[in-house]
Amino acid sequence: MKLGLKRKLKISMAWMFAVVFAGAAATVGAAEGTAISAAAPIAKLDQAAGKVEYSKGGEAWRPVTRSKYLFAGYQIRTGADGSAKVLNQGTGATQTLEANSLIKVTDSGVQVVRGKLSGSGEPAGGTFWSALVNKFTK
Repeated sequence: MKLGLKRKLKISMAWMFAVVFAGAAATVGAAEGTAISAAAPIAKLDQAAGKVEYSKGGEAWRPVTRSKYLFAGYQIRTGADGSAKVLNQGTGATQTLEANSLIKVTDSGVQVVRGKLSGSGEPAGGTFWSALVNKFTK
């Protein structure tokens, strides 16, 4: 089925209008303080083993059962047998959260409250693809 030139033009214009409208809505929402998307995660918790729990704001603690993105205000604690990897989303650096530790996530990064977060904090080696997978894997 062939579309006429006028029909193609109308479809193209409708798509352009939709894109411009969506962009304008996002700009207005951000300007009014009602951002359309959530803030970016500060870090990612991965490879949790043993007792590892998280809390939003230090209230109810929940077990970590899979990889978890960490946002400002989160806290992570490990028990006597607990450990996990903490990946800094900004730099790609990976560190190990050791047993009997507590960290809190702030806008500027991850802070140790007690215990130990070991490792150099240097970006882990790897390919561009593995960095993308780490950044977007749930």
